[in-house]
Amino acid sequence: MASLPNPAIQHPVTEPVKSATQARTAQATEPDLATRAITAARNWLFGGNTIVRMGVVVLFVGLAFLAKYAIDHAILPPELRLASIGVAGLALFVFGFRLRTKPDKLAYALTLQGAGVAVLYLTVFAAFRLYQFLPAGAAFVVLGLVCAFSTAIALLQNAMPMAFIGFAGAFAAPLLVSTGQGNHVGCSVTTCC
Repeated sequence: MASLPNPAIQHPVTEPVKSATQARTAQATEPDLATRAITAARNWLFGGNTIVRMGVVVLFVGLAFLAKYAIDHAILPPELRLASIGVAGLALFVFGFRLRTKPDKLAYALTLQGAGVAVLYLTVFAAFRLYQFLPAGAAFVVLGLVCAFSTAIALLQNAMPMAFIGFAGAFAAPLLVSTGQGNHVGCSVTTCC
């Protein structure tokens, strides 16, 4: 007597084995690094709240042009110019930090905080490069403190974009406070000591 198949026994389903040609074709369709970078930048800009991101970029550039305009027309003493730009950066940061508790405004809050930190980097750079209010060593230390501050805030909020902004500024700090002697790291670190 022939036995009928038992429906309770399940037979493993085997997937067809890909040939070497199919594997190479799958790897060839993967985009290169430049394409992935452009795609990531486009997704960042047009994903989420594009108007806020563009507004922050315009605000950052606007503050830089406002500082240049104030320099050209001697509107305020240089100390007050830098202080007002620094206060604008701190206000952006504080406003964004206060918004972080609202779940629907978290991306907006992080954008404002990042803009505030970027303005602080801009202010320290201007104090060093444009007005020579800070020597290279002191500017390097202040930029390091801004980096440590933004890193602590990023860890507190578990915010990768904020950490990126802080570390980008930290990696740029030796270049920003370079004295032009050819060794960016050596010039910055030796002037601190």
